[in-house]
Amino acid sequence: MSLSFSEVGQAPVGTGPFTFVRWEPNQDLVLEANAHYYEGRPFLDAAIYTLGGKFEEEFAEFLDGHLEEAIVPSDRTDEVATDPKYRAYQVLRKPTLSLLYVGFNTQVKPYDDKRVRQAFNYAVNREAIVQTITRMSSITATGALPPGMAGHDPDVAGYPYDPAKAKRLLAEAGYPDGTGFPTVQLWSVSKAESTKAELAAYQRYLTDLGLKVEVHLAPDWPVYRDMLERGALPMFRLSWYADIPDPHNFLWPVLHSRSPTNRTFYRNPKVDQLLNDGSKALDEAQRVVLYREVERIVLEDAPWIAQHYHVLERIYQPYVKGVEVSLLGDRAIPMKKIWLMKSHATSPPEATSSVQSPR
Repeated sequence: MSLSFSEVGQAPVGTGPFTFVRWEPNQDLVLEANAHYYEGRPFLDAAIYTLGGKFEEEFAEFLDGHLEEAIVPSDRTDEVATDPKYRAYQVLRKPTLSLLYVGFNTQVKPYDDKRVRQAFNYAVNREAIVQTITRMSSITATGALPPGMAGHDPDVAGYPYDPAKAKRLLAEAGYPDGTGFPTVQLWSVSKAESTKAELAAYQRYLTDLGLKVEVHLAPDWPVYRDMLERGALPMFRLSWYADIPDPHNFLWPVLHSRSPTNRTFYRNPKVDQLLNDGSKALDEAQRVVLYREVERIVLEDAPWIAQHYHVLERIYQPYVKGVEVSLLGDRAIPMKKIWLMKSHATSPPEATSSVQSPR
């Protein structure tokens, strides 16, 4: 008997420090301590994740004392960094092995033409978008591999903002001043205000090429994922996060022609071969050479606009203790080590507390 994704989600099986209680889509996810966990029962009785809310609303809930953790919204980053009232809280920032990109379906016209994809890269001022809109300490992307990942090349510069070159490339592709180019359909699933502002910026930059641009928001992730898998989205905003700190785990899933998560439907036999070779190479220096060559080819082929590398920026109540953050981001925070000190106790309390956190 096979189970659907939703059925597995409602009855997961695992051996971690917490056990599943319930999941209400767009509401909350509730976990409770696993008394039989092989490393010992975690300090927290439960972990409650609030789901589906906006960053701005959850931040307000945090300041009211209803959440133990919150994402710092992009329009509050400077405030949190400079206003003395936030010194009472714990603010954690950590670059992560991740990439946010605006991808193209490279198998459909006109995005099957490399010149079009390159033109879009030159047309968008990614630095301005990241520094003035995205913020959240995000790092403007240059290539595919983020800083901290083996194989990351600090000398890769990416695409500079060059609207004149963008127009020349678009004309070479047969669309002078955008003439004859179909309406650009730019999709996202995120409803965050900063995301909407990012998309509006893309719309302005591409409009300057003479294009008509429409921004669309999918209602939820399952619908969005289905559209991505069917190749129904010609241009879309998406992120990839490393599961392990290895360049193969980062590049193969999004670039190999056989990968089910290759949402751009990118196809390059040379890249496939290099990725296959990298998966078998035992010498780390040799692997770095292979993956840097992948990055060089992909930069030229431009299956996406690499926008930024995420930086985890979270704010915690002062009584939250034991938080450890790695380059793998919030998904790898060991919840089993977290405990709450709502008194002046100097040692971890018995398991009597719960933590609420937005996701």
